[in-house]
Amino acid sequence: TRLRQRPELSQGAIFRWNDLLNSLGVFLMVFLSTFPVLLPFIFLADPVPALRLSHAIALVMLMGIGYGLARHAGSPRPWLIGVLFAAAGVAIVLVTIALGG
Repeated sequence: TRLRQRPELSQGAIFRWNDLLNSLGVFLMVFLSTFPVLLPFIFLADPVPALRLSHAIALVMLMGIGYGLARHAGSPRPWLIGVLFAAAGVAIVLVTIALGG
């Protein structure tokens, strides 16, 4: 009942220009974060080496993300956080390989 009484909810369009820009931003973040991992499959004919190179690229990206996040947070040891992010990635890669990926 309280929601129906709020006038700002019943006025205006459902989607605004800002919503479109925000969705474009999310699309670009997802595309730019997954495209480097896809590149080995475009350039290598054999899928197994392409998969391993893709894993390596993803691990390097994880290390960079961990390092950058730690620097942004003011951590005294950003390399350690980067290595921990990469170690988590290695664990995920090992699980996917064990499951047949």
